[in-house]
Amino acid sequence: MKNLITTIALMAFALNLSACGGSSGEDTPPPAPPIEPPAKVIPTISIDIVEANAIEKSGKIAKFKLSRDSGDEAISVDFTLSDTADGIAGNEDIAMLYSDGGEVTDSLMLLANQNSRVIEVHASKDNLFEVVETLTVKLSANEQYQLANEHTVDITVADAENINDNGKVFLGYFSAQSGVSTVASGVASLVVQGDNEQATLSYSFDNLSTAQTDQHIHLAPHGAMIKDIEHKGSISNYVWDLSPSGPFTTKQQLIDALYAGELYINIHTANYPEGEIYATFNYDNSVQPPQQSTFTAADLERDIVRFLNQSTFGATPQEVDALKAQMDDSGSNRIQVYDAWIEKQFALTPTSMLSLTDATNTHFSEEDGWHARRDAFWPIAVYADDQLRHRMAFALSEILVIGDEVNKIRNAHRGVASYWDMLAGNAFGHYTVLLEDTSRHPIMGFWLSHLRNTKADAEQGTFPDENYAREIMQLFSFGLVHRQQNGGIKLNESNLPAPTYDNDTIKALARVFTGLSFSYVTLNDEKTKNQYFNRYPSVKENQYRWIEPMIFFAEQHDFEQKTLFTDGSTAIEIPAREASVENADQELTEVIEYIVAHSSTAPMIAEQLIKRFVTSNPSPDYIERVAQAFGTKGDMRATIKAILLDPEARNPSVFYSTTHGKVKEPVIRFTALMRLLEAYSSITLYEQGINASQLAQFADNATLLRVGDINIGQYSLGADSVFNFFQPDYTPPGALANASLVAPELQLMTESQLVSTLNASYQLIDAGFARWSSFNKSSYSQQQVAVKLSYHYLNVLHSQTSGSDHDKAKAVVDHLDRYLNAGQLSQPDNSESYQAIIDAVVATSTVNEKLKLAVYGVFNAPESLVQQ
Repeated sequence: MKNLITTIALMAFALNLSACGGSSGEDTPPPAPPIEPPAKVIPTISIDIVEANAIEKSGKIAKFKLSRDSGDEAISVDFTLSDTADGIAGNEDIAMLYSDGGEVTDSLMLLANQNSRVIEVHASKDNLFEVVETLTVKLSANEQYQLANEHTVDITVADAENINDNGKVFLGYFSAQSGVSTVASGVASLVVQGDNEQATLSYSFDNLSTAQTDQHIHLAPHGAMIKDIEHKGSISNYVWDLSPSGPFTTKQQLIDALYAGELYINIHTANYPEGEIYATFNYDNSVQPPQQSTFTAADLERDIVRFLNQSTFGATPQEVDALKAQMDDSGSNRIQVYDAWIEKQFALTPTSMLSLTDATNTHFSEEDGWHARRDAFWPIAVYADDQLRHRMAFALSEILVIGDEVNKIRNAHRGVASYWDMLAGNAFGHYTVLLEDTSRHPIMGFWLSHLRNTKADAEQGTFPDENYAREIMQLFSFGLVHRQQNGGIKLNESNLPAPTYDNDTIKALARVFTGLSFSYVTLNDEKTKNQYFNRYPSVKENQYRWIEPMIFFAEQHDFEQKTLFTDGSTAIEIPAREASVENADQELTEVIEYIVAHSSTAPMIAEQLIKRFVTSNPSPDYIERVAQAFGTKGDMRATIKAILLDPEARNPSVFYSTTHGKVKEPVIRFTALMRLLEAYSSITLYEQGINASQLAQFADNATLLRVGDINIGQYSLGADSVFNFFQPDYTPPGALANASLVAPELQLMTESQLVSTLNASYQLIDAGFARWSSFNKSSYSQQQVAVKLSYHYLNVLHSQTSGSDHDKAKAVVDHLDRYLNAGQLSQPDNSESYQAIIDAVVATSTVNEKLKLAVYGVFNAPESLVQQ
């Protein structure tokens, strides 16, 4: 630039001399000296940081400035982009844009007459959880320019800022490790900061069998140690830098395993040096419902089937047609029709499992009575009119759990049947009444050991059994930790889920359940009031002690003052009372009402019931709406309506959602198939001597279904622990855990169990079921008691469908898919399975085998395992 100015000045001076003249002669002036062209100027290029941090969640933009010191022509500046992150990273994680418009490509551009330009670095939004990435932008040399000393900048890219609202909370609940017998329990939380660079760990536990010896964080399933925690006992806000260790060489690998649900903490004790209790860290992230879509006529039939599969033991053509006939073509009145159907279900008299069990045993008197109890579930599920009541009883049986795997309970089969009837009888009442009836039922009293529970005796050094007191809080009501009304976990000042109770609470509540024992016994073959508190829990023929509610014996009940749990800022105080049965009754009722009214009970029970009927991953708003319906007394009618009629249950777009729905329980899968194909035996219920009022509550074609103990992973009232067949928050490690989704029923799907269930389905479809003792210890033949599927309708459908073998096979498969899956299998995304089944059916020779193969294929297709 300076050389150019000098040249121009010399030229002006020469012209000025010429204008002024010279001698007056005719002499010719000397020629002007030649003008030198300007020397080419090489600009110096530099870059400087304007904002060093790009944040994905907030959209914060990182910026750097590209500058030159000379020149005005457009110039292209070469650069390289490198990433120092130890995990997933690359150009796909960012977008580079010019602040004045345009996208950065292979080089950085300074336009003509631009001396500087700002480049923005945008963090790309994705669903990954990544450690902080440091991206280095480095200018490269080129003959068109020279580099300044400042030709490199570092940009950091993070998922989120490190503020409280961006902390990712992982929750865990301590339970016994495999093969360990313990009552120890507790909670754990791991709060990962927004950028995933470190976390704070908090946990508490109690009731270990012996002294704690160690504690570690491990990688499932092989148990490699990831972190040795140096502190014993409960800890709060322990800082973990998430440094890689064990099999991990990078922090990103460890983060991936954490979000995939593969890390757990375990507590070692002297009795159990390999670990007594453990808690898996599961990411607690709210699932949002699918977008509400406009309901169309095409969605109508699918929604009817979905509604019936949610509210009964399986949709049938007759019930689908009956509901559809009440709706207009657009389905605009479908919610009103569903509501009316629910009201009719409320009005039906409960079908009795005890009545059916007794009637069956009169015809199979040589069998053990519990066989008939277990089999009694199937006619009720398949044929009973009060479907919604028993679907609710089944759901409640997985919350208020008892299990007849225990010998005493199994032999007290009439008591077990009456327990089911108690659940069904309270299905449409109030949870307060249901929970008190549960607490008084002798089967539950024996199961959780508050039957014959005595008050403390200081001289003898005895104290009340605490088992039921613990479980009525942890499992039957408000749970281990305080919850918001939308189900969200409340954290305390230590970043630990705020506990709802402690050991002192358990001890105090156990005193409420002292003094309960049998109300009736069998003496001289007569039903007689029990006068003896320590009556032995024997099992006699009529089992009166097992079917009547327990009563208080005042001399064994603790009537002293009790301080129970705290809800909000208020501790529940139970005043001392004078010793009397009436006062013991009053105290129990009062305490049950406090338990149900606890602010965490409604969201806890609401979420569990939604999971049993509609979806394993309800949104917080869905939980809150159902919790509001549940209220402080547990209005079960309002609750079931809120569950089944909620927009999130009836939204047609959930049919295509990857987060909505639930894995079907094995029992529900089999009842649905048996209802659709009208499972039957040769023994009608009428032959079993069911009384007239009970017989009227079954379908006209109802028969006895002596199914037997089929190996499908579960049966009614058959869990082997109070924690049910599966944990409500179970998620398998991997993609589901990474997406913060739970799939409780998948806990049943071990490799061996999958094979057993496939074999059971094949047996039912091909030849049917028959309990061995039902024909070996009775006058009935195996053929008479055999439970088979009816292929009559499928035969008619196959024969009357015109067209090719493919058309006939397609008609059969579509029919099965329509009612079992609401047409899910025939959707375009599932075309591979759908077509494979049809092709296999076409290739099969006889019509009978074609139909069986179609049923087997649709029933066991992976797409059929999920209820949308």
